[in-house]
Amino acid sequence: MATPEVPLPPSLFGLDHLFWINSKLFVADILALLPHPEIADVYLYNNHPLRKVEVTGIIVGKEESASFVLYTVDDGTGLVPCISWFSRTERFLIDRKTLLLGTLVRIAGRVSDYRGQRQITVNAISAENDPNIETMRWLEVIDLKQSVYDVPLEISGGHMERARVLLMSPETNRVAANNCPGDRNPSVELEQLLREKRDLDTTEQDLKRALKLFIQSKELVRVPYMVLRHSDEILFLVNRLLMTQNQISNPSAQRVNSTLARAVQTLVREGFMYLYSEEEDVYEIIRHDVNLGLAILNLIKSDAKCQGGAVLENIIFTLRLDKKFKYVHKNAIEKSVGLLVNASEIYEVDHKEYRAVEIG
Repeated sequence: MATPEVPLPPSLFGLDHLFWINSKLFVADILALLPHPEIADVYLYNNHPLRKVEVTGIIVGKEESASFVLYTVDDGTGLVPCISWFSRTERFLIDRKTLLLGTLVRIAGRVSDYRGQRQITVNAISAENDPNIETMRWLEVIDLKQSVYDVPLEISGGHMERARVLLMSPETNRVAANNCPGDRNPSVELEQLLREKRDLDTTEQDLKRALKLFIQSKELVRVPYMVLRHSDEILFLVNRLLMTQNQISNPSAQRVNSTLARAVQTLVREGFMYLYSEEEDVYEIIRHDVNLGLAILNLIKSDAKCQGGAVLENIIFTLRLDKKFKYVHKNAIEKSVGLLVNASEIYEVDHKEYRAVEIG
């Protein structure tokens, strides 16, 4: 593998076509992929972001349980575990079909790490009957490495700028902000917003965005209301908003407080955070690694004795019964479920039905 180049910002991954396909690689290349420093389910080959790969090799190991079969595949450059989850129907079959040791297979799937070991979660697997296929795959991979994978991705300045403009349009900037946090510097964005609003009208949307950026720039998980109330940046925008809306240049403390409190409640209703302590007036952000992921995992584990798996729609419905997750958006829940799958905490037993991985 060539020396790694600077990777694309996460919001621009889609400009690299390798991000969307099953990249054909040797096992040694898959084992050497570098995890993206900020995005959990993305790996880097040079500066190419990858999620899915394809490998051809011989099954040299096989472990089977009620939920999955784990094949160890050898392509001559290394060994990689390939985990194939049974569907809900297959889990209850006595004579379900699996591939035999020594079978030459072609596997396509998603790269992940489980307990410090690189693996492939199988999306498709097929036996190859032609013994020449393995040699042909070697030649194909070598050609692809030389002509595509080992060539650092270069995007012209014009294409890069057009992509950034599109991402910052009103229709798309919210999606970029939610899905690609690694490509954002909240402190810089907040500073830029404050500069812009010194000479421009300020809206409630601007204040809401500033609150998010302030919380993210301070890396706050618990957010005391008084921290927001005494922030110079936030107070500046509250005053600019009141000047824009009501031409008030010197608002009272009560008006400032009510304007700020209204903006905070908007973030609550959008599922960005919830009231953690009413007595202390402290909020907690809602995020996969803070509280959302664990809450979903516990819900799925609670269905462990039920036949089949926990249905996504039921997960969403039950989760929202919890007051703190009442307003969390469906997309955020689906994204969190995907992260749990990528981390091998849960697996999909059927379409949008999940079970927790049993350890031990």
